[in-house]
Amino acid sequence: MYTNLHNKSTQRGAALITVLIILVVITILGISAMRMSLSNLSIATNSQVTALLFRSSDMGIDAVEKAIGVTGASIRTAISDPNGVLWKALNNQSFSDQEAVYCLTRKTGVVTAIPNLKTGVCQTSGTDYVSARNIVSTQVGISGSFRPFEGADLGVNADGNPNGGYYVVVTSTSVLPNFGSATKSAIDNCLQAPNDEFAPGVSDPSEIDTVTDCLTDQGAVFKTTRQEYLLVDQNN
Repeated sequence: MYTNLHNKSTQRGAALITVLIILVVITILGISAMRMSLSNLSIATNSQVTALLFRSSDMGIDAVEKAIGVTGASIRTAISDPNGVLWKALNNQSFSDQEAVYCLTRKTGVVTAIPNLKTGVCQTSGTDYVSARNIVSTQVGISGSFRPFEGADLGVNADGNPNGGYYVVVTSTSVLPNFGSATKSAIDNCLQAPNDEFAPGVSDPSEIDTVTDCLTDQGAVFKTTRQEYLLVDQNN
């Protein structure tokens, strides 16, 4: 009788150990699957963020290009238009050593040719976002200079090429305020910095903190796209 009870107790102990081992294995497999799922989710999220920033930054460049060429007018006419995007950047008689800054927003701005360009820096603590979802904020900076011999044939003097060309740099920065470690207040302060280290008024590019430098230091999630243009007036 004692032997039977001992055997039953041993069998129950072995069964309990087996069940515990199975539970441990299931738990390990579950944790491993959960980690893989979180890793895949992180990769997908990073990919989506990168694509969103790239698309939004490109939208800023595209908006400026459309604003420059929307009327079909000559470059000189576009520059002399106070409501145009080139006015502040290239009209040196009225604006000396200044960079034209615009915010790409869903709301109507002062640039009548392109309604979603608003004059001034973006305010992420407000409503200066690309869409109504208030996810991405895109700021565009325009700087440039007149180059009298650009676009001219070799050997032509300034009198033979009175119109010359305009060298224009467009910098578009898109930022996600709800991602990264930077606060909206810190991002807003960064957006007030020069968009380009070679912008007018910057005497020493090596000592200037641009929007890109500031956002990087603050730990913001953003993307900056820089595009260079040579605008030559073909209408005169």
